[in-house]
Amino acid sequence: MRRAGRSSFGRMASWLATLGTPPYHGRYQLRYMNKNGFIAATAQISHAAFSSGPHLFMGQRVVVYQDANGGAVTLGKNVTLADDVIIETGQKGRIMIGDDSRCQFRCHLAAYKEDIIIGKNVGIAQGCAFFSHDHGPSPENHSELVSKGPIIIEDDVWIGSGVTVLSGVHIGRGAVVATGAVVTHDVPAGMIAAGVPARIVKRRGVQGKPEQDFQWRHTNEQFSQYLHPEL
Repeated sequence: MRRAGRSSFGRMASWLATLGTPPYHGRYQLRYMNKNGFIAATAQISHAAFSSGPHLFMGQRVVVYQDANGGAVTLGKNVTLADDVIIETGQKGRIMIGDDSRCQFRCHLAAYKEDIIIGKNVGIAQGCAFFSHDHGPSPENHSELVSKGPIIIEDDVWIGSGVTVLSGVHIGRGAVVATGAVVTHDVPAGMIAAGVPARIVKRRGVQGKPEQDFQWRHTNEQFSQYLHPEL
């Protein structure tokens, strides 16, 4: 793992390290053996504006893809992208994921037209989908995408398996979204939401910040300072 990295040689080094390591969560420890983290040999990064903090974990068959005019993908430290996660940007949309946040198996984050901004220590369970856009009058015409605004997920949020989050949604700090929900409206800080479409069912009992506190992160420079305050 001392030689691991994004290059072909670095991927090979990561693969060799897995030969003596248990599969699944057993490989997560490898990221801490190298500041570059662990990037599986089968992961694909086809993105000119991709950057990550130290100790990234990128599992098998992860895809980071930049479509036409796609904005940056920026990951903080200790971010986990488990097997089969797809991250894509297009039409100036950006994706930003804060320190210690996790995207579990088979999640899909697609930022077109508007950004997807995920704070620190956010847990996203398997099979979730985030789309900051929707199709216009002609679904077959990709150029007619529309959006209600960015997706913003504050710190310490937990999102259950199979959740879909649509454009314009803001989920406040410490909120929980139950398994299988479709989130079309904001979820205030510290609340639990469930259902299709998602509705507030009760308060979690976690002290949350006002929703507007997170809005300042929605610029390149400010979010960079949020991810790396030491810079």
